[in-house]
Amino acid sequence: MVKDGVTIFRASEEDMTQYGHVNSRNKKLMYQRMYVDDPDTGMIVKKLIYPAGCMIPWHTHHAAHGIFVIRGTLVCDDCTLGPGDFIWWDE
Repeated sequence: MVKDGVTIFRASEEDMTQYGHVNSRNKKLMYQRMYVDDPDTGMIVKKLIYPAGCMIPWHTHHAAHGIFVIRGTLVCDDCTLGPGDFIWWDE
């Protein structure tokens, strides 16, 4: 929904099953919904759903990035994060 130049995504109300894909690194079914993909700045904003027990091999990114944990547990970089936690990796 766009109102007065502000875009609102109701991510909690979406049926994520329509955004399924097989992860190229671990071959697991995951769900990824792109909200913002700005080719001018390279900024992206997306919602990812990882299946329970999913392991993503160590990798790097070409830009800084962060993850908000909405539900469940995320284990990475020698820490365990839960709902409401946020982790940021510098460029």
